[in-house]
Amino acid sequence: MNQPALNVVKTKGELINDYGNLQHEIKQANAVVSDLKKQAEEVKYKIMHTMEDQGETRSATDNFSVTLKEDVLPQITDFDALCNWVLETQNFGLFRKQLLATAYREELQLNEAIPGVEPVTKQNLTFKTLK
Repeated sequence: MNQPALNVVKTKGELINDYGNLQHEIKQANAVVSDLKKQAEEVKYKIMHTMEDQGETRSATDNFSVTLKEDVLPQITDFDALCNWVLETQNFGLFRKQLLATAYREELQLNEAIPGVEPVTKQNLTFKTLK
């Protein structure tokens, strides 16, 4: 006969320690991931330069294939001119629909509200290692 599992209730202190231990493990894992990403970037650039030197856009092994491509990305040189053009053409799709939180909070302190925006409160837990 199956017996129900006992619900082990941990104290707040035990939960904080569990959280801290998990944060430590995450930090260590992220360090490993960061190092692996750095190594991968270095290898990626070596592949790209080799392909450029050989005039290739595609290459492969038995296990993997790579394609060298170029993307056109925007670099704003005159923000005011861009904003004027966006207003004239109503091409708001060029902008992300997100405000900077710090600037928004500052504006809220100076004014009562910003039209079309409502404040949302998000709760978060700040964690610090004491040892």
